[in-house]
Amino acid sequence: MTSLKQYSWLLAWSAFIATLVAALPLLPVDETRYLTVAWEMRQNGEFLLMTLNGEPYSHKPPLLFWLINIFWSVFGVNEYAPRIMNGLITAFFIYCVSILERTIYKNQTLLSPWLLLACPLIAVYGDLIMFDCLLACFVALGITAIYKAADTGKFFHYFFLFGLTAGMGVLAKGPVVLVHTLPVILLAPLWSTQARARKAAWYLAMLAGLVVATIVALGWAIPAALQGGKDFAHELFVTQSAGRMGNSFDHYEPLWWYIPLVPVFVLPLLFTKNFWQALRTIQWKESSITRFLLCWLAPTFLIFTLMGGKQAHYLIPLLPALLLLVLPELQKAKSMFGAYLFYLIFGALITLLPFALQMLPEKSRTLESFAALSSAIGFFFLSFTVFGYFMLKENKISSLAFIALLNLALFGMLYAEVSRTYLRFYDLRPFSAELQKYKNETLGYARNYQGEFGFLARMEKPFETMDISAYPAWLDKNKNGIMVLRVKDEEPAHIRQNPKLEILFEHPYRTDETFVIVKRK
Repeated sequence: MTSLKQYSWLLAWSAFIATLVAALPLLPVDETRYLTVAWEMRQNGEFLLMTLNGEPYSHKPPLLFWLINIFWSVFGVNEYAPRIMNGLITAFFIYCVSILERTIYKNQTLLSPWLLLACPLIAVYGDLIMFDCLLACFVALGITAIYKAADTGKFFHYFFLFGLTAGMGVLAKGPVVLVHTLPVILLAPLWSTQARARKAAWYLAMLAGLVVATIVALGWAIPAALQGGKDFAHELFVTQSAGRMGNSFDHYEPLWWYIPLVPVFVLPLLFTKNFWQALRTIQWKESSITRFLLCWLAPTFLIFTLMGGKQAHYLIPLLPALLLLVLPELQKAKSMFGAYLFYLIFGALITLLPFALQMLPEKSRTLESFAALSSAIGFFFLSFTVFGYFMLKENKISSLAFIALLNLALFGMLYAEVSRTYLRFYDLRPFSAELQKYKNETLGYARNYQGEFGFLARMEKPFETMDISAYPAWLDKNKNGIMVLRVKDEEPAHIRQNPKLEILFEHPYRTDETFVIVKRK
């Protein structure tokens, strides 16, 4: 019974995933692009060399696309199977962190699953079809192997396991897995007496583990590079590996960008006194576990801060380091009233927000969407909060589990309601259903195509892509061709309202764009 109780968090996570599967559309450009790559992989029957719009795709490694196709093979080709898959991946990540918790703290009652579910970072990104939770699984397993190597003295045994996890991490998201794991290995003499006493053996075992990781990764990369040709090989090994790690040319943000975000990642926990007590009482000298966690957390966070490219979800694999650091103090918490009060205030704000926005005289597409939110979700959330608090007073549920349930309830309700209002401008299913009627025609796409429709419209051949200024000449050349335009609101009206063109369908997109299907009259 105790064993079953330890996995009760799975019920809460499953209910959350079911809500998102039912309510959330595939979000462009990331989710739609990744499913298009997986769709082309399935269409071509080619599982080594990935393509996007028929061109070799080197931006991401193949593991996520392989898993999507496995789920499609079992559950049929649809948009729901990949989202369920990612929910299961995140559940496995949470389980891997619980293994790490038990390894370092020898806990029988596991708190890390509820800690993770109490974090907005997991609620926001945990079921989006992306690579970070998949990577986080292998980071957590790799970190566990590193700690076990130092704890048991079986360096080569556990570094072989580390090599396997690191290799799979490369197949999940590339060499960034080493940014998450190498610092704590290199700094091992600071936290491990075994590593300090046998430095040569430790670093030799590390090199052996890296060899294993390299073999696993190159098992895919070399055949793919040979098949893709010289340019693809350069993209794969230089631009998308060394270039992305060094120059970080995508998603550039300033050095300080992560600093204000980190508190948001663990927002409800900030309102508990035990969280701050944990940070105030960090003991470097007295606790090897604290040194281990700090040697994982601090240098890795510093490296990500120094990288130019930054996204909130890049830090998902690092989140357990912070949570495990504060876990012993949070375990002592008898009450988390501060976090409960935060959710009460947040629920009240959600209830009042639509009324406040409706008073604005002029509203953008975004503000109109949020003004259309139903105040009922705030009311239901407040009711759930109050009901849960009485359960808490009756000792029917633990404080931490209660905070996690509030977090999942809040984001589940928000996702469901925002999908109805704001995210309808990101839902490309209606446009794709119309586009599917023309998939056997010669198709053009004006602007940079990022796979928005490949999967959703079940396209069987690529678009001819071009700049927005070139589409009239393309239609002159292809008399029966079908053109997809992505038109910005501020652009001249004649781009879309050309008298020589027939508009077949149009759909508002994001906050300031419209997708249009046109052909020659």
